[in-house]
Amino acid sequence: MLGEPVQSVLPGRVAASLVDCNPYGNFVIIETLRTRLPNEIVERLGIAPGQSLYLLYAHLNKPPLVNLGDEVEACQLLGEVGMSGFTEIPHLHLETRLGPSGKVFAVMRFYDTRATQEEMDNYVLWRTSGDFQHFDPMTLLTIP
Repeated sequence: MLGEPVQSVLPGRVAASLVDCNPYGNFVIIETLRTRLPNEIVERLGIAPGQSLYLLYAHLNKPPLVNLGDEVEACQLLGEVGMSGFTEIPHLHLETRLGPSGKVFAVMRFYDTRATQEEMDNYVLWRTSGDFQHFDPMTLLTIP
């Protein structure tokens, strides 16, 4: 899989585009506003007003091809499969979450000696705060 293209699943705005930030390595987060989603997805996932759908694409081989704040289209190239960050094998790490609209992650890093307080706070906000809720990505594929 090393070097295979990684494309955006949905259109949206780049909420993070970071390089060499553990545990994800090189990664991108794309926010898709509720208003840009088909009603079937909004209803199936229970996306409330003021919430967006966020997709994280991690362990990219090289720095992302998009920048913070960029608008992206569905199927737009974001980078390529790699093994940056905490991983031993090439793969695409995809996380799906629902969270408050308009969040930007200019920095994010797991707790390590290089991490700033802001980087760690953003990591906790994304991973464990409860503000961003996981959902099964297969749900997107099973919508009629």
